[in-house]
Amino acid sequence: MTVPTLVAALNTGLKVSSETATFLANAGLAIAKNPASGAFDLDEMNVHNGFEHDASLSRRDYDLGGEAQAFSWEVFNETVSYYSSKGGITVKDVADARWGRVKSSRAQNPKFSLDAKHRFISYIESAAYHAIFRDPQTRLAPLEWIVVWFSQERLPYREGWRPVNDITGITIAADVLQMALLAPEDGE
Repeated sequence: MTVPTLVAALNTGLKVSSETATFLANAGLAIAKNPASGAFDLDEMNVHNGFEHDASLSRRDYDLGGEAQAFSWEVFNETVSYYSSKGGITVKDVADARWGRVKSSRAQNPKFSLDAKHRFISYIESAAYHAIFRDPQTRLAPLEWIVVWFSQERLPYREGWRPVNDITGITIAADVLQMALLAPEDGE
């Protein structure tokens, strides 16, 4: 896929602003096998420490036998266990789940690695899924939609989701900041 193709898809399908979609697409292009071609495919993203990283919300760590493309119910169920409310997921729940997975992964994986780049990616990923699925008035995201997104790797359209939130660099940055303040990383 090309940067313009992905930008158009993210804008139309998820209401991601053009500048944010361009940033994301260029990040994908940066880890492509041949970035000069201006295109990449999703298989090129399935590498450890590409986008996927240790302390994933839904994948095992690479050094614990995980593969970037292999969903793990065990890992995802741990993620869900950090949510305080199963009815509507708050940004605090998302922050707690992200930080819980970091601590768990660090404790289980002797080769744990989450450098500054991947730590930042993990914040953006968490902020993004919450922003995409949350109700604009209550700011709660239905657990069912989050489960569908992670476990079936599809948008929960059949379950009633529609793209209603404008996703911009500013909205994601605000959510990342809120997450960092709500679940501080114990000086890590």
